[in-house]
Amino acid sequence: MWWVLDKLRLYPSSIKGIEAVAQRGTEVLVACSEFEFSKFARRSGWTVRSLERSGTCHFEVVESMDHSLFNFTGRAALIKLFTAQVTEKLIPNSASP
Repeated sequence: MWWVLDKLRLYPSSIKGIEAVAQRGTEVLVACSEFEFSKFARRSGWTVRSLERSGTCHFEVVESMDHSLFNFTGRAALIKLFTAQVTEKLIPNSASP
């Protein structure tokens, strides 16, 4: 049913924006709570799997995170995730000559 509503543009999926950015070749990291990811997976499961396989988009579920980020544990996990991503992608490896 969600697919039909999306195709008729009656209730478009929120994953369309993520898909558009990833299709341009931009690397995307989507961090979400279990609840938010379950909504993506239920509504746009095929697109989520396709984006993951493309290599330009990765979905990371942060179990202790809530949408508001008021929960300190979830916020700390998210900061750790983003710090690791930035370190891996943007800071040159100091071990390399």
